[in-house]
Amino acid sequence: MRYVLFSFIFFLTTSGFSQNQFWRHLVNTEFNTITTITFNQKGYVFAGFTPGQIYRSTDNGESWTKMWDSTMNTIIYSIVVDSNDYIFASTSTRTPGPFGFYVGKLICSADDGLSWITLDSDLEGSILNTLSINSVNTFFGGGGNGAIYRSTENGITWVQVHNGDIGDNITALAFDSNDNILAGSFSGDSSGQIYHSTDIGNTWFALTHVGRSIYSLTVNQGDTIFVGTYDAPSNDGGIYRSINNGLNWSQVGLHGMSISSILIYDFRIFAATYEDGIYYSTNGGEDWTSINSGLDNGMIRVINISPIGFLFAGTIGGGIYRSVEPVTSIKDFGKEIPTRFSLQQNYPNPFNPSTKIDFSLPLSAKVKIKVYDILGNEIETLIDEYRQSGYYEVEFDGNELPSGIYFYRLISSKYTETKKMILLR
Repeated sequence: MRYVLFSFIFFLTTSGFSQNQFWRHLVNTEFNTITTITFNQKGYVFAGFTPGQIYRSTDNGESWTKMWDSTMNTIIYSIVVDSNDYIFASTSTRTPGPFGFYVGKLICSADDGLSWITLDSDLEGSILNTLSINSVNTFFGGGGNGAIYRSTENGITWVQVHNGDIGDNITALAFDSNDNILAGSFSGDSSGQIYHSTDIGNTWFALTHVGRSIYSLTVNQGDTIFVGTYDAPSNDGGIYRSINNGLNWSQVGLHGMSISSILIYDFRIFAATYEDGIYYSTNGGEDWTSINSGLDNGMIRVINISPIGFLFAGTIGGGIYRSVEPVTSIKDFGKEIPTRFSLQQNYPNPFNPSTKIDFSLPLSAKVKIKVYDILGNEIETLIDEYRQSGYYEVEFDGNELPSGIYFYRLISSKYTETKKMILLR
């Protein structure tokens, strides 16, 4: 895989204005780890600090107010917001004494974090490492020893729906396009597992073993699974991808890195590492570019994107950073003028019903992009015009076409390339 590091100039598609750095430092914390960042429907930002604090920003991170404070022995694991805009946080607090142990609890706020209550749930002190809520407001929580819990009553009552091996901690949860849930685990022997349920958690099966402990997990619109793994002495970390529902896996980037957080936004994949900052990919993980300009602390614990498209990063001991501009307005964060013609693999692929195609021109040229069916019949011309040198993206909508194999071709006087794509309904 290719890892591309440039002098970070990014281009705004709206005005052509360029900035010298990607990140802005919002909050400086020397001794705190930012464990979780999320947003409510009003766009307020909520960040969990360890030890034991929840902060809120109502102005896109410009200023912050402490909304909840516990003790020095409390950990904030995960903060989520349900469809009613209620905020839920999973925490654990160490009991006093020389032989103290951590007890989990779930807290909730119904007023944007102004007041909090402890839910008297039946988790019996179990620690939820991660929380996630599906589209119909069903809660899932991942715990220790492979335990997965479910609540259909806004976190008040819970049932355990899965139990795994001792030492197998559920650290990541994600949903596919059909709201089926996937759960990734981190094991002490560096060989985690991914579990999958297609019936709201009633039954589970293990996917083909990735062979790595899992920190993070996400699924794109085409149900391609991306997994961020732990870099251990015996097993190299990095990002692994499956395009067939977890039957087979391939490593697609950031080899030898521990991937703490991974997400997909606007067909781009963003990945945070524990050692080397943040990377992104525009072609399904085939190539990665670092976006660390202005990021003084490369130990990233969590990333998330706000409703208006700003990328936030929480660090270990370095506070919170935010992208200078919304990522939706940035065509390509790190690349200068291309040095060669290229036509990238469409993304997602397979797709339904639309997909995006990236291409680059090292010089100004008349360029065409055409789509053909498997018999060679021309289906559509996506571009037929003169373009300046640069990086471009075009969208193909196959809404009126049947499932099948199609081809797209970049044509110019100096370069021609064809690639295959699959429309799968």
